[in-house]
Amino acid sequence: MKYNRKLVIFILWLSLLAVMLEAKHSSADTTLNRHNLETLYKQDSLLINKESVKHSTDVVTTHMLKYKVDGKDLSVFLLNEWTTEQFKNKEVDIYALSAPDICGCSTKRYNVYGGLTVANKENVQSKKEYHIPINLWIKGKQETKHLTVSTKKRIVTAQEIDIKVRKLLISQYDIYSNSDQKYSKGSVTLDVNSGKDITYDLYYFGNGEFDSMLKIYINNETVTVDQCHVDVVIN
Repeated sequence: MKYNRKLVIFILWLSLLAVMLEAKHSSADTTLNRHNLETLYKQDSLLINKESVKHSTDVVTTHMLKYKVDGKDLSVFLLNEWTTEQFKNKEVDIYALSAPDICGCSTKRYNVYGGLTVANKENVQSKKEYHIPINLWIKGKQETKHLTVSTKKRIVTAQEIDIKVRKLLISQYDIYSNSDQKYSKGSVTLDVNSGKDITYDLYYFGNGEFDSMLKIYINNETVTVDQCHVDVVIN
């Protein structure tokens, strides 16, 4: 009986130790993921912002187009063949985040998901800016501060707006800070007047790699900026 009691205590101790180690491991993963997410949206070197780009004739799949931008070889992945066909043999504007392709190649290869619109030179030459209003709720309380992001085009990808909103939130509210992790949940919703709203999870980590985090943009959704606003919730 005495040995059985010791065995039970030992098993309980092992179980508690396993739970503590798992919690520690999970916390370390979360810290790393937050850091990676902040780096992805904060680091300008990963942002591709280029107008009037022509795709390469080297098309590897029906869901991907190749571009060369500022010395970088881009593989732009799209959701389906129909979307890919829309951009073939056309100049495009690219506004997207890129993930370095780990291939051991001598060239600089990057993966991009969505981020394409057909080039509109007239729109760019007009130098008109469109301002998109942002409503922000922090822990249930709406901020009174006036927030906006701007773009030069009337029709842009949802990715462009999401990137600009996150950059603003990182700059002004430090949403991915690991020092205190005061925020752990949140969303960015593009409220479209005529159509389906588009929502992104601010704390979606994928598998922790840049490439996985960016796949949320593969459907290349677009919005008309003067017919939408942005709602942001962080907790």
